[in-house]
Parts: sequence; structure tokens; C-alpha cells
Amino acid sequence: MPDRVHELEQEIEILRSDLERHKENNRRYLNAIVATHDAVWEWNLKTNQTYYSPRWYELIGYENESITMDLAGFKSLCHPDDFQKTMDTVQEKIANKQGYVAEFRMRTKSGEYIWILGRGRIVEYDKDGSPLLLSGTNTDITERKKLLEELNLKTQNNIDLLESLVEKRTFELKRANQELEKSNRKLENTIFALEDEKQKLRETQAKLIQSEKMASLGVLAAGIAHEINNPLTFISSGVNVLKGFLNSKENIPASDFETIFNGILEGVRRAGQIVTSLNHYSRSNEAKLENCDIHQILENCLVILNNQTQFRIQIVKEFDQNIPKILLNDGRVHQAFLNLLSNAIQSIVNEGTISIITQKISNTIEIKIKDTGTGIPKEILSKIFDPFFTTKSPGKGTGLGLSITYQIIKECRGNINIESTYGVGTEVLIQLPIESSE
Repeated sequence: MPDRVHELEQEIEILRSDLERHKENNRRYLNAIVATHDAVWEWNLKTNQTYYSPRWYELIGYENESITMDLAGFKSLCHPDDFQKTMDTVQEKIANKQGYVAEFRMRTKSGEYIWILGRGRIVEYDKDGSPLLLSGTNTDITERKKLLEELNLKTQNNIDLLESLVEKRTFELKRANQELEKSNRKLENTIFALEDEKQKLRETQAKLIQSEKMASLGVLAAGIAHEINNPLTFISSGVNVLKGFLNSKENIPASDFETIFNGILEGVRRAGQIVTSLNHYSRSNEAKLENCDIHQILENCLVILNNQTQFRIQIVKEFDQNIPKILLNDGRVHQAFLNLLSNAIQSIVNEGTISIITQKISNTIEIKIKDTGTGIPKEILSKIFDPFFTTKSPGKGTGLGLSITYQIIKECRGNINIESTYGVGTEVLIQLPIESSE
């Protein structure tokens, strides 16, 4: 009996400890909610019952009164232009099992509207897997909206002022030009020539910026158009032969059909490989990280650039098979390696070799890309990562390729270093930390 009493006393002590811990957690949670000035709510989708914290009623001016805040009550206070749009957003996100964020206006007791930022997600599902309980917070963003409106107004006023100043200065410039025309025709011609050159410089600058956006797309378009013709030829030739077989009344051996089918399938496989590589390169640049295979990324880039290397540039690959997958932005890293490989290819005038070497050293992956191209003069080597620095002629590049590549590698918490000997070749070393592997 004493032993049982002792056990019960221990259980009671454990329960008290758990109770105190839960009380402390609840206290912290309530303090956090109060500190954020957010209103907390819940909505039972089956019973349509809702709960709103006192902060919500304080926001809309009904803190000391009892009002119904079910869906109908919410609709009665929500701005007519915002209710359906908000409901559509909530229903869409619920259907996709995602959280939602929506901005809408609510009418307060005084009749004024305030802006609310609502956030929510499904926190419970019933036994059939259907959404049961939607929970979230509401935040008053009226002041933020007002500040944005004031900022927009000030911006528009500044634009109007600048336009007025431009108009005024333009008028003064025209008047000065008229006076100069009377006194010196030659000077007038010089001014017009300078203005023309100034406009051309502006246009050239805009084209340079745009050309960097389109450069990679241009390379892809030319390469894919060329590369995809080869597998299409496989498929087209196979189809034509099959047509001949079908129109023939002779007995064709099954092995002949198998040969044709294999040729068609090979064409489909090659076309699929090209499309897959292009898909990886063209993925969104959103900050989405996933476990990536460095070797597969390099192979995809080589597929895209194959038409520029075949028959003149030998690709030597020395891949360390012990390299794990690492957490990266797949599309961004494709862009970085495509830039580096494109530069290596462009540096080789006739024939040459590009070596790609990977190895795992401790918690780092090293990727070396070496070419036997023209190399980079020593006096400009320190400038190659500078934005807009380029040795290419106007219209051929903006000088943003290596700058963007440098930024991508740094985003991956890696390092990039380039060593080059003019007339011999260039070696690029990329080091990426191993943070996640399969």
C-alpha cells in the first residue's frame, strides 16, 4: 500500500509539472498574440461556427457589444467589392490545401472602412480527409495602406514636377537653339549632331540591357532548332519507311519493323532529352531550393550547347561519382553553368578541348571547367566580374553574364575563381558547400 501511495504521489507531481508547463506555454502564446496586435479566429467549415478573439471586435469597434460573426455577419461588414474576391481566394487555397493571404475592407461600427490583411489555413481535417477547421489571423493594415497612397501621391507629384521642369527646360533649349541659329548655323548643326548622338547612346544602353536578357534565349533557340532536327530526321525517316512497308504487299520480316521502330524511339529519346534539359534551364528563378545533381545539371547544359561543340570541340568529363546531391536553386545553377560553358566555347576559335572535372573534398564540391581557348589578358582579369564589363563588340553582349554567374554562386554560399593565361586557356573553379544530400 505505501508503494502505491508513493507511485500516486509521483504521478500527481508529474501531472502538476505538465500543467505548469502548459500554463507557461499558454501564457507565452497569449503574450505573443497581444504583442502582434493581430486578431485570432477560427471557422468550423462543417457547422459554420466561428470564433473571433476580443482583438477583432476591438478593431471593428464592437468590443463592448455582441454581434454575430458567422459567414453572413462577415459578409454584412465586408466591402461589397472585396467579399466575393476574398471568398474565391479562400476556397481556391483550401481546395489546393494551401494557406491563403488576402486583403479586404471591413466596415467598423462608425461606418468607416478599415483595411484588413487576413491569413489562414486548414488546421484540422475530418476522418474522411475533408477540411474541417480553418484558423488564422487578421491584421489592421489601414495605416500601411494610407502610407502607400501618400507615397504614390508624392511620387505622382514628383513626376508631374519633373515633367513640368523637363517641359520648361525643353522650351528654354528650343529658344536658345533659335538664338544660336540666327548667329551661327555651324554651331546649330553641331548641337543637333550631339543631340542625335546622345539619343543613340540612350538607345544603345537600353539595347545592351535587353540583349543580356535575350542572349541566353538566343543561344537556346539556335541550339534547340538545330539539335531537334536530328531526332526529327530519325522519326521522319522511320515513318516514311513504315509507309512503304504498309503499302507493300510483300511479307516484311519482323526484324525489319523492329529496326525501324528502334530508330523512331531513338529519335523520340533524343528529342525528349533536349526538351528535359531545356525545361531544367528555364525553370523559375524563385528562391526554391531542392536537392540537385551537379552532374545532371552539367549534362543538361552540354545537351543545350551541343550544336556549338560538335565536330570542333572535345568535351572531356572527369566526374567524381561520390558527389552527393546538394540543396540548390535548380534553374539558377543551370543558368550559371550555361554562362560559364558558353564563355568557354566562345573562347575557342577553331578546334579545342573543354575539360569538366568534379570532385568531393571534405564538405565541399569542386567543379573545374578548363578550356584551351584564347585566354584572358592579365590586365583585365580583375575586371571580369564587374557588371557591364565586356570585351565583346556592341550588340554581342552586355558584360552581365559573369556578373550574374558570380551572384548565383554567392547565393549558393559558394566561391568562384578564374585563372587564365592569354593564348593558352582559362580555368574556372567553383566551390559549393555540401549542406543536404540523399
